[in-house]
Amino acid sequence: MCIRDRNSKAHITDFAVYKNKIIASVEDGHLLVGDELSSLKPIKFFADSHNLLSKGNYLYITTADGLYVTQDLENFHVIEKGYFHGIEDLGELILAQVRSKRPLFLGKEYKWERLNLELPSPTFGVTAISKIDNENIVYSTSSLVEINLKKLEAKTLIKNLPMTRRVKVVDH
Repeated sequence: MCIRDRNSKAHITDFAVYKNKIIASVEDGHLLVGDELSSLKPIKFFADSHNLLSKGNYLYITTADGLYVTQDLENFHVIEKGYFHGIEDLGELILAQVRSKRPLFLGKEYKWERLNLELPSPTFGVTAISKIDNENIVYSTSSLVEINLKKLEAKTLIKNLPMTRRVKVVDH
């Protein structure tokens, strides 16, 4: 079950360029598509959408109900159920984050797996992941953790943080 603030108005949460179209995700609204910002129009996909990732022929959408993928903006397939928020392109693979004690999913296209790594669960609205390189990420909620995805090794860098809303590696 997803808890949403019904008093807040629908708002754009992310933008992506997919197949030469501008895509906007909307919290509690329809996905918006257009040739430019002024021409964005709703399509049939309705969700509490958070983040978008355009990669090759695929558009990935993280929502409060799951991780979705489309190849044509008409057919949307749920890859995994859950409250998904963050998504990162790691080159060969993609990393997505769900609200859970085992929050990380790794995959591409329609093949994904949950990583067997227990971490502090993110709360609603938290983008807890950021790419360092194609094998390493930082994960930050109530602690800051560096994770090697290939070896599944996690090293806590800082403990007892207030809940981190968004983490982003900008220089490494």
